Amino acid sequence: MNLSTNHAQQRPMPDEPIRTDKLLSLLGGNVRFELIRHLAAGPQSVSSLAEKLDQSIGLVSHNLRLLRQHQLVAVKPNARQRIYSLSPSIRCEPCENRVRLVFTLPSMDKVALDIPLPTDSTSSDPVPSIQVPRTNMDRMKKPSG
Repeated sequence: MNLSTNHAQQRPMPDEPIRTDKLLSLLGGNVRFELIRHLAAGPQSVSSLAEKLDQSIGLVSHNLRLLRQHQLVAVKPNARQRIYSLSPSIRCEPCENRVRLVFTLPSMDKVALDIPLPTDSTSSDPVPSIQVPRTNMDRMKKPSG
């Protein structure tokens, strides 16, 4: 009986395709939202992201792993670093100091998120706006009664 574990093994991918509610839940975490926001500016290493977010490498790696498991980010090994970028399924439409991220879900629904690009000072950043397709809104409504 082998009791050793292999920590290098990848966790299994989620069985279900990502839905709008899961996407919004993932982006609802401050660290994950900030990771997506910084990756919208271009590919970056884990250590660079950790420094920009003023978070530990472990916390940033954990949140990047969650985003990767749901196919929101892609990763490429580069020597001893891992370089993360937004998934090819996310379309970026830059305009001035903002970017519109359009997430195409496996159901072919699209969710658009307008966010400010990261700057040195985040205190004046406006609140992001989210556009959810009407069909998704109908699915999220709870039955009355």
